[in-house]
Amino acid sequence: MGTSVSEDLRSLGEAWAMERSLSGDGFHRIIHMNFTSLLPGLLDHNNGCQMLVMQSLTNGLFADVYELEGKARVNDDQFQVFGDVNIERPATECSTSVVTSVLHIQETANSGGKASLDLPLHARYPAVARSANFSTVVVPLQLPRAFKRCAKSLWQEVSVRDGSIGEPLEWRVPAGIAAHAPYVNFITPLVQSLGAGAVLWATCRYGFPQHRYRSAPEFQEQFKTRPGF
Repeated sequence: MGTSVSEDLRSLGEAWAMERSLSGDGFHRIIHMNFTSLLPGLLDHNNGCQMLVMQSLTNGLFADVYELEGKARVNDDQFQVFGDVNIERPATECSTSVVTSVLHIQETANSGGKASLDLPLHARYPAVARSANFSTVVVPLQLPRAFKRCAKSLWQEVSVRDGSIGEPLEWRVPAGIAAHAPYVNFITPLVQSLGAGAVLWATCRYGFPQHRYRSAPEFQEQFKTRPGF
């Protein structure tokens, strides 16, 4: 006698379906993740349940710690970043990192659960492209790991199944072409020198701006001459 789909899932442990999508373009985008429980009976909503999402990032991606702190204050979520958080160096000089987020699981009509996460990510400058025919590179987006707990119990990992509809997520960013490197190496220092020279020339010719600071009595006299004061 065959078993039902629910029984097959239960034998494998708790499972959640996940849908992912990307918004934005260029180097700064947001990955949207929606999780839905496939086994509603395993959730104890009376004691409150949470989901911890662990997103691994390759050296080509990073999460801005200060941006996540601001997002946490607004949405009451918890974020932590582990690993390389440098936002200035190119991808070739950085290592991998991990972003974790603690979400509140909301009860659904069938006593199941759902949780959602909007994670802002940023791409680092990639290595130059060796082929003159391509000026973009693909930034890999790994599947996250998820953990669940209810009533402050220990975290237990759950199975995540990607149920995204459509084409696989693909994040392309512009990349320099190796053949253009000599021109960039010449023009960049030239522009920097011209800019520094222009600032130095303006300073020598016009000097530093002189600010006149008025005393408190001067301000009081100014306000007295205005109607309503």
